[in-house]
Amino acid sequence: MVSRMYDVIQVGRSKTLAGMRAVPISAYCKAELLRWRNLIGPEFSAWVFHNFTNRRHPLQRGGRKAWANTLKKAGLPFFPIYYLRHTFASRLTSAGVSPLTIAQMLGHSSTQIVPRYAQVMDQNRLDAMKKLEELKKSAIGSQEVAKAAADETVREVPQ
Repeated sequence: MVSRMYDVIQVGRSKTLAGMRAVPISAYCKAELLRWRNLIGPEFSAWVFHNFTNRRHPLQRGGRKAWANTLKKAGLPFFPIYYLRHTFASRLTSAGVSPLTIAQMLGHSSTQIVPRYAQVMDQNRLDAMKKLEELKKSAIGSQEVAKAAADETVREVPQ
């Protein structure tokens, strides 16, 4: 349920107690979810991608087909909806969010599972290597400048 008063999604039903939570959302996300709700009507479903045949977990099984159809209509290649969870956790990690906060937002009771979801994005690893190379170049450059200055000093000293 999207709270109109606060910028959160209330997860009231979950397979675990930790799964019942309030997840903060951006103003843009809130506006789009409320627009979707107004378009289909509040009595339709509490889910964005609903499977009416699976009453216990409406997002499972038939939800995959609804997700696949949505991607197809949007002109996007198929990917499992669960990848969004990985991306969310990875971006939170990249932004420096604590593992405890990430675990709470994902609905986990501990931080042990977070590394599984929150893998550092490849671009961050590439950027880290570039920074290391720049540091090495600047250190080598500094050594060469210091050596050249020392050589110059030795040449200038009268004998």
